[in-house]
Amino acid sequence: QRLNTDGSVEVILDGLTIPNEMGWTADGSTMYFIDSTWNRIDRFELEPGTGNILGREVFVDLGDVEGSPDGMCMDADDHVWVAMWGGSQVCRIRPDGQLDRIVEIPASQVASICFGGDDYRQAFVTTAAHQLDPGQAAAEGAGHVYTFDVPTPGLAPHRAAPL
Repeated sequence: QRLNTDGSVEVILDGLTIPNEMGWTADGSTMYFIDSTWNRIDRFELEPGTGNILGREVFVDLGDVEGSPDGMCMDADDHVWVAMWGGSQVCRIRPDGQLDRIVEIPASQVASICFGGDDYRQAFVTTAAHQLDPGQAAAEGAGHVYTFDVPTPGLAPHRAAPL
């Protein structure tokens, strides 16, 4: 659903199971979307001026990558960084849909990623202990936040239009 500037709510996508994340290219012309059970990232063109989504396609199928796509964010060169729940990793995907880099994370339940720091060159990765026994969670550092430097700065957070 989308909250419009007039306060109305509009259904944009239906048939979702575990919708997790959306991300936009630096120029705002493309939106990426994750529903974790699909094991893929979809891409939509955005209609200039309205933000309506058009032209849905599969951007990348992650069925051969360990884990399921969960949270994601975008860098300034339009790479998609995606946390892989159950996969102990974060993947960077190039704008052409090719897997570019894998960053191993010590915890299995990698939940989300965002960029921060003064120049957005640090990645912050959240993890969870959900459905792990306490011994396993403690051993792998589940529930911790991990950080690493990235080669391309992340995008500043998007601001919503005021109602």
